[in-house]
Amino acid sequence: MTLWLRRLGFCLSVVAMLFVFWNIFKDRSNIPFINIALPALVALSAGIIVSILSTLILSQAWRQIVNIEKPFVTIAQSFAIYAKDHIGKLEITKNVQFIKRKKIATVVGMTNEFVATTMTIEVLALAIAAVAASLPGLLIYSPRMFDFLSENLGIGIFVFFCLLMFIFAVYLLSTKFKHFFVRIKPFLNSSVLFKVFILNFTFFILSAYTASILTDNLWIKSISINWSGFVPGIALAWLIGFMTPGSPRGLGIRELVLMSIYAPEMGVGLAAATAILLRILNLAGEYLVFSLSERLNPTN
Repeated sequence: MTLWLRRLGFCLSVVAMLFVFWNIFKDRSNIPFINIALPALVALSAGIIVSILSTLILSQAWRQIVNIEKPFVTIAQSFAIYAKDHIGKLEITKNVQFIKRKKIATVVGMTNEFVATTMTIEVLALAIAAVAASLPGLLIYSPRMFDFLSENLGIGIFVFFCLLMFIFAVYLLSTKFKHFFVRIKPFLNSSVLFKVFILNFTFFILSAYTASILTDNLWIKSISINWSGFVPGIALAWLIGFMTPGSPRGLGIRELVLMSIYAPEMGVGLAAATAILLRILNLAGEYLVFSLSERLNPTN
């Protein structure tokens, strides 16, 4: 993937995040007050716990793939390796040097090529689960979302550019699929890949549950969206953010997509604030996971 495309994606990510914050400021009068009470604190704590649990689930999905060829990798080892790499994907500054999965995995006898192959399968499996989770809900939300974007052209233009980047990234990957298929063919075990799909799908359900408990307990306003209603939007936002080249963990892109999908029901400001809060809780959970993984030695 070319350098200019990554730079363009990073710039788009930054502008998208600024645009989300601008919409929070512009629509601040319609954002309800935060409910300063025990249920709100419990909801925030639960969001962090779910973020930690999500990292554990994703690490075990990767372990299922790894164990097809290397069945000696333990739960603790895969968690330690995955957690350090997972936080390392948020490369906002090059001055912060995170240890990558490839470097750590060599400690337990994995070659760089093996790790790269399993990571490729992991990404494909997550993308398939995201598509499966988002498609049913898109049939419900897309008409309202398109009406909202047509009425709010500024947001619509940003979403359009994000979709262009997403489509171009998919095209670039498709040109290399033949090469990928040769590498991933030995890992095509249907029973294992089904387990991976279930684990990945569970990840999106947990993320949607976090959004649901926040909207139910944090704001002094009733929201008519339950946890199942958040599944398709979060899955689609994750997919577009993940596939945007140069965007660090979909920063800004996911928030923009979530805001666009749920603004018709929640309001622009509240939808944007909820998306930002989900990002903050996710980062808090991941940094706790990273701290925990520092105490875990992959060789043990």
